[in-house]
Amino acid sequence: MNMPTKQNVTMYELCVITDKDTREQLYDTSYVPELRLHPAGSRGQWRNGQMLAPLLFMWFFTSYENSRRNQPEEVFDDSTIHTDQTCLNAGISMGAAALAATQLGYSVGFNCCTGNEEAWHEMAKKYNNDIGPFICALGIGKPIPSKARNIVIKNKHLESDLIVSTEAHRKQKLVHYI
Repeated sequence: MNMPTKQNVTMYELCVITDKDTREQLYDTSYVPELRLHPAGSRGQWRNGQMLAPLLFMWFFTSYENSRRNQPEEVFDDSTIHTDQTCLNAGISMGAAALAATQLGYSVGFNCCTGNEEAWHEMAKKYNNDIGPFICALGIGKPIPSKARNIVIKNKHLESDLIVSTEAHRKQKLVHYI
């Protein structure tokens, strides 16, 4: 939360979740509805296991009122809390959290897959009634040593472990040295 933001305006809010029941409820709705990745012949919907991490950070837009609070007029205008600005500034916070966690020896995983974004928003509203929409989540924890990172473990949604093909979709790293 101490990362810089444009004009030092509060643009996002952070929910830190350690409660297992809450993480399991979020996991149940953590999927892309039109994406059905599961072995042939089995039933179930792939869900994002990062939501079950022991420590879960969730970033949400802040409300207009919260972002204006304690801000002088000369530094605040509508461009200050534009969606792109908010996502950029929340992204800086997310990167810092992920970097700090990996430096401490933890594994991290981001998740924006929401089968029911309204449920996530309603969960956050229990703690702050005027919190804005969901932006992104970051799971932090220790991986299961016997499982590769692309294995979704058998659970109430999958009849067997699921191997998600990630190697074919590796990102191309573009670095230009000038």
